[in-house]
Amino acid sequence: MDTDLSILILFLIIKSLKFKLDQAMHMIAENGIAAHWRYKYLSKDENDQNMYSWLRDAVNYVEEKNEKHLILNKTSQQFFDEQIYVFSPKGELYTLPVDSTPVDFAYTIHTDIGDRCSGAKVNGLDVPLKTKLISGDQVEIILNDKTTISPLWIRFVKKEKVREKIRHFFRSKRRREFEKTR
Repeated sequence: MDTDLSILILFLIIKSLKFKLDQAMHMIAENGIAAHWRYKYLSKDENDQNMYSWLRDAVNYVEEKNEKHLILNKTSQQFFDEQIYVFSPKGELYTLPVDSTPVDFAYTIHTDIGDRCSGAKVNGLDVPLKTKLISGDQVEIILNDKTTISPLWIRFVKKEKVREKIRHFFRSKRRREFEKTR
């Protein structure tokens, strides 16, 4: 029972920190690492200190019990099951759902990037656009102004927002073609 309780406590701690980590990663992506550290040290409050103290106590407890491998395996799996973290060639960090593809990544950057996406490189290698990304991948989108996106992309993209952008592209295209025939 002691092990189950410690696993539950550590899982709850990690889940509560997930939101703070996402905020910090967003700040780093938007403003750079220096801005993140400036913000972090200028905005300390008691709740943060109490939370980190509680986390330190929980980690110390786990280390004393010498069961950290069991807890880390379970909590890290649960923590990373929902999202992946990928990088642009410039080192910008992006959070995407698990099983996202380079097309999801392209549209996450900007709709125009997604609409002009003709290929992708993951970790320097050319890959099909339906390739599933994993955390730590560096993703480069290859652009071509003459590229026409494929309606088949809807079948393999993960984000519903991306599906909607693809549908919108084709609705707009049909509308433009209809206007030309009038």
